[in-house]
Amino acid sequence: MRTLRRGRIVTNRRSSSFDVTVRDLSGTGAKLKLLEVWAVPTEFELQVLTPSGDVELAAHCRKMWQTGVLVGAKFVRPPRP
Repeated sequence: MRTLRRGRIVTNRRSSSFDVTVRDLSGTGAKLKLLEVWAVPTEFELQVLTPSGDVELAAHCRKMWQTGVLVGAKFVRPPRP
């Protein structure tokens, strides 16, 4: 489902995070847009944020592809609220 939501990629045992835009979201994964090009790690946590910045859902993800600032992520485990 197409969407424009704020999100965050969390890596390095939760010591690093990067803001993203969630462009598409489904029950199995998401399409993300980075603010700038960088090599997203193979596995990471995706947090989808509410408009106020609270975490609405979090999911452990695996990067399936990356083209420039666009990243395809597959949920390894179902998202949790």
